[in-house]
Amino acid sequence: MLLSLLVASPLYAQDEIGSFFARWQELEQEENPTVADFYADNARILITLLYGDGSTYERKWTGRQYKTLIRKWWPVPDRESRDQSPEMSLYSNIKTRRLPDGYKISGERYFVGDCSNDTSWYIIVKKDSEGVLTIVEEKATMAMDSFCP
Repeated sequence: MLLSLLVASPLYAQDEIGSFFARWQELEQEENPTVADFYADNARILITLLYGDGSTYERKWTGRQYKTLIRKWWPVPDRESRDQSPEMSLYSNIKTRRLPDGYKISGERYFVGDCSNDTSWYIIVKKDSEGVLTIVEEKATMAMDSFCP
């Protein structure tokens, strides 16, 4: 009886989502290509590329396409340390909102390498048919030029 109460509890769901997000961040920080496994094949990925002159360009991928890119890009060879990565991200002001069939995790994403801050970043996480949490949507803005002083 206690176990069924824990499973149904919103607190339990929040813990599960928190653990999912923490593990996803950890793998991302390591440039570990297994982070690709967190994305559903049919996920929608929208990345807005921001240039120093203020112009933007939108890129869209399916989860399957994005997973292929992640596995191709990571880990970056010949990098002395992970701290040198232009893709190193720090997350802050994280909010988790319950959706009818999943969760939206949003917040600020700061890219260390180019000193840019993405305040529109979010992921939507849902359970797949096997009950495994997966990312079904991600939106991010990435600077293509450095904003570092």
